[in-house]
Amino acid sequence: MKYLISGGQGFLGSYLAKNLSNSGHVVKTIGRSKENDIVVDLSQNFFKVQSNFDYIIHAASIVHNELHNRSFSSPIIMTDVLITENFLKSISEIKFKKFIFLSSVSVYGLNGGIQIDTNQPTLPSSGYGLSKLINEKIIGKSFNYEKVLILRLPLVNGPNVKGNIKKAKEGLIRGKMILFNHNNALKSILEISDLLNFIDNYSQKLNGIHHLKSYDVEFNKFVSSLSCKKPILVPFWAIKWCIKICLMFKLKKLHRIILKSTLSLTFKNTVEWN
Repeated sequence: MKYLISGGQGFLGSYLAKNLSNSGHVVKTIGRSKENDIVVDLSQNFFKVQSNFDYIIHAASIVHNELHNRSFSSPIIMTDVLITENFLKSISEIKFKKFIFLSSVSVYGLNGGIQIDTNQPTLPSSGYGLSKLINEKIIGKSFNYEKVLILRLPLVNGPNVKGNIKKAKEGLIRGKMILFNHNNALKSILEISDLLNFIDNYSQKLNGIHHLKSYDVEFNKFVSSLSCKKPILVPFWAIKWCIKICLMFKLKKLHRIILKSTLSLTFKNTVEWN
């Protein structure tokens, strides 16, 4: 099979490109890094791709940007959307079987919930979630329904992981990771190897919007497993006092971190695989 992957040097794109290639597939990447097969900054321009592909994976987006992840910045949102628009222009003259967009569960804007499915109303609480939702709609209108597969991903774990998982691991190593003792909050995790397996073996016959996860795990157990160093444990009853202090002094970032770490947030797999 022939794959074209946008954002080919990012966390998701680089892993998929390397391992799909190792499995015998022909893989080409497009992005601004010089290591890509097609070098173009999609936030600024597009490049007319000439070859046809079986599968196109759109992984390019603005990630790990604090402002984008915690608030709404119109310039960043517009740039994120422009990346998708320019990518679509780049492939406008080629044929393919399936367009796979790697979206995010952040489109729901939720801090908590159990076994959420795709019928949950979307109400993004960040520019990142909003741009993902806008891009979903743009892609959905650009191609026939049977050609589009949108995967709303939870936390993705794997080699050289980025984002919140990387921050948690670094916090453990520095001895600065604080967890609430006896916190049983559950989180959905997708191992990047499972994403690869799904795309390689199960994505061909699917379309529409789906959730994909590997397992649900207690937040404390997952974070503690990231390093041999133990976290600092705070009594569970201290949560309500920490929240009161955050609200009193308008510590929005800390308040958001506490909610994310102490509320269960899990998603229902909407496809049968593995």
